[in-house]
Amino acid sequence: MAYPTFYPFKSRHYHVTTASSNQTVSVPIVARGRLVTAYLATIPTAAQTAAGTVDIAVNGTAVTGWSGVSITTSTGNTSTNLGSPTATSYVGAGDVLSTVASSVVGYSAIIVVQEF
Repeated sequence: MAYPTFYPFKSRHYHVTTASSNQTVSVPIVARGRLVTAYLATIPTAAQTAAGTVDIAVNGTAVTGWSGVSITTSTGNTSTNLGSPTATSYVGAGDVLSTVASSVVGYSAIIVVQEF
């Protein structure tokens, strides 16, 4: 009898967008998982170059390694890989994932969560 081969883990991408600086944007987590990586990308309405910092938090607590990360946003299509958190960070269903950036122009953030 043959058994199906499957991979029990999948990745989900959470996407948030803001058009201004110092605006917190958040998204609810739908299943438990581990934070894997995050990317920030400029949005077409960005009209200037700006250097600042970004914080990514779970339920209001900054994720280790994703607090005060230096970024630069500018016109055009550029993205920044924030890498993995410096400590393993888990999330559960119903948790709120949020991001806020200071001294930057509009951006989109994509946070990758490996569900299990």
